[in-house]
Amino acid sequence: MKRLISSAGLAGCVGLLLLAACTPPVKVRAIASGLDRRDEAVRLEGSAIGYIGRTGSIDVASRDGSLVCDGSFAYTSSGGGNGKLFCNNAEAASIEFVKITSLSGYGHGITNEGRAIGFTYGLSQAESDRYLSTTPVAQKIGLRADGSVRRPGGLGSGFFVGAAGHVVTNDHVAFGCDDLFVIDTNDLRRRASLIDVQEEPDLALLLVDGPGPGALAVRRDRVDLAEEVMIFGYPLSTGTLSARGTLTQGSVASMAGVGDDPNYYGLNALSLPGNSGGPAVSADGALVGVVTGGVFEDDGTGDTIDGLAFAVKADRVAAFLDRNRVAYASASFGARMPQVERAKYLSKATVKVLCNPDD
Repeated sequence: MKRLISSAGLAGCVGLLLLAACTPPVKVRAIASGLDRRDEAVRLEGSAIGYIGRTGSIDVASRDGSLVCDGSFAYTSSGGGNGKLFCNNAEAASIEFVKITSLSGYGHGITNEGRAIGFTYGLSQAESDRYLSTTPVAQKIGLRADGSVRRPGGLGSGFFVGAAGHVVTNDHVAFGCDDLFVIDTNDLRRRASLIDVQEEPDLALLLVDGPGPGALAVRRDRVDLAEEVMIFGYPLSTGTLSARGTLTQGSVASMAGVGDDPNYYGLNALSLPGNSGGPAVSADGALVGVVTGGVFEDDGTGDTIDGLAFAVKADRVAAFLDRNRVAYASASFGARMPQVERAKYLSKATVKVLCNPDD
């Protein structure tokens, strides 16, 4: 990649300084978040030079040289401007910046891969850390001083197990949330603590103060192909579907998940965004799986045709709970529970999980 700032470029700028055609180089400090929510942040340093015509160039690199970015910027108003960065890993970012003084300011950007970048120029390390974590721009994209990114608000489902206030949901629902709340069927909203997560299979354990209105028993025996299942959760419950929860029914369609993953069942019960983390129970009301998502196929009109849902198998859930020393009820397949009774039982145990809500 061609470097926009080289020693020759700096030498040229020194000459132009005599003509007031460019500013002295200023220190740039930046933080780039990880590409994945579990990746560590990358710190970068470099310099920026302003040229005649209210334009300039910027050059930053990580300390180990693994990430190197060059770019240019232009003032679009007296208070700041925008620009573009190009990095050696094929990422590119549009950036915006705000001027503090003629030789200092701060800014942010998002790369084409979704990596958040915050940066300062002309500031000391202490000032830089403060601006990277507390400026309105940094708060807007959720960038903290350590380079981690606050997750945007989201919604999922979960369910109570045992009598101590433990809630099971998905890792992808709960991981990285600064604030977690659950709302039960009685509309009681409680703050939840994140106790444990595991990326695969996709599980998380929360704890609230006190038990829920209901709790599910975890099925321990074999679940067979074509067994009846019932799913309850809070999909699209912020305006599209019911805020009181939605129930769907189907059966066990496959004994493995995507790529023949043995940790999951395939279910032919409808699952929509917001169902993640919710329970799937068998005809006796015992938990057979934790819903993680669904597969949808475009029918060519822009709509979707519902396909398989996937759920973490109950024996994997039991192992996860055992690892965390959670006391819960377990069961083998028992007498069939009437559908209406089963639906009430299921809804009482299921909660809405809120991640970083605005209110």
